[in-house]
Amino acid sequence: MQAHQELVNYALINPKCSIFYISSSEVFDGKYKHPSYENDIPFSETVSGRFKISVENLLLNNIASQTTILRLPMVLGINSPEIIHLRQCIRHHAAFEVFPNLVVSATTINKICQQVHFILNKSLCGIFHLASNDVIHHDDLFKEIASKMGDKIPIFKNVFSSNEDRYNAILPKENKLPKPHQITVQQIIEECSLNEEIMSIK
Repeated sequence: MQAHQELVNYALINPKCSIFYISSSEVFDGKYKHPSYENDIPFSETVSGRFKISVENLLLNNIASQTTILRLPMVLGINSPEIIHLRQCIRHHAAFEVFPNLVVSATTINKICQQVHFILNKSLCGIFHLASNDVIHHDDLFKEIASKMGDKIPIFKNVFSSNEDRYNAILPKENKLPKPHQITVQQIIEECSLNEEIMSIK
């Protein structure tokens, strides 16, 4: 926290500077019953989630007009750990863990880059949920991606953490970006599977 406090101190004497803090859906990992939006009160049960909350509060309580908080959901993409692991499990017909009762939002690294570029250029501040506009069950997400990658599939191992649906999902609501800078779950699936097709051609 000392480094973050030093950033706050610098911003206080340099009012024209802006601070961008990349946070995540972990700040809501103590809430399970519904998706979370920008103005919802964070609540976390993990060390990393509570740390992110403390940094967010430090910035918002001291330099709110100079602060932009970017909360990220699960980030997928051609080189993301999840997709690399999925690809390996498909090739070796190995087990890939999925969580049927977990509802998630997601995004891609390409979309994040586009969104951050837009936010920087427009000098926007506040809290932004850089996530898909919709949600999907964790198992459905990876099963759909796998099915679009080809005929082979991994061994999907279902892991249940509860008997009811639990949400690990943030959604944009108050600070939605323009339509070209938004993304849906279906677009995420298409992007991941399209990249795989390009790789197989190479």
